[in-house]
Amino acid sequence: MEINGKHKAYPFSELTKSGEPEIEDVFQGQKLSINFDVDSQSAEIRDAEGNIIPTVMNFWFAWYAFYPETEVFKF
Repeated sequence: MEINGKHKAYPFSELTKSGEPEIEDVFQGQKLSINFDVDSQSAEIRDAEGNIIPTVMNFWFAWYAFYPETEVFKF
């Protein structure tokens, strides 16, 4: 995901650790809600107003090649 030219990755392996379908996070000063469905291995991120933030699902090595400064979510 990208906000204000900064990037953050949410690995499914980390989202699974929470055991919850919804995780709260703050990135670039914005409160985010990450909704993760372990069964379908899908997720969406919404801002505080409920708007979906565009994301890309990708292999880490491919993403990292373009955005090496990406912050990575850790649970």
